[in-house]
Amino acid sequence: MSIHFHRVTWSPRHGNWRLHHTPWSHISCKSLVFVSASEYEADEHGRGYLCDFTGDARFTVHNVSPFDGGVTVWLEINYDLDLPVRLDFLIINP
Repeated sequence: MSIHFHRVTWSPRHGNWRLHHTPWSHISCKSLVFVSASEYEADEHGRGYLCDFTGDARFTVHNVSPFDGGVTVWLEINYDLDLPVRLDFLIINP
């Protein structure tokens, strides 16, 4: 069994998104992939060097679908303005 952790920062967004992350050689369609989504404080250049926090927006992960070489995540951000998004992945290969 192998366990991997990965953090991905996305451009600011809101609404519903299907996010595809590739290439990942350690993900296959048989991988177990767990995802959490959060808003984070971006610096003045929009980079995510600061901490995650819980504001007024609701972030919901609806679906996580690993495939050979990557993963697709359906994310909903219930807010009217674009917000910085960070996804944390826990990948387990039995």
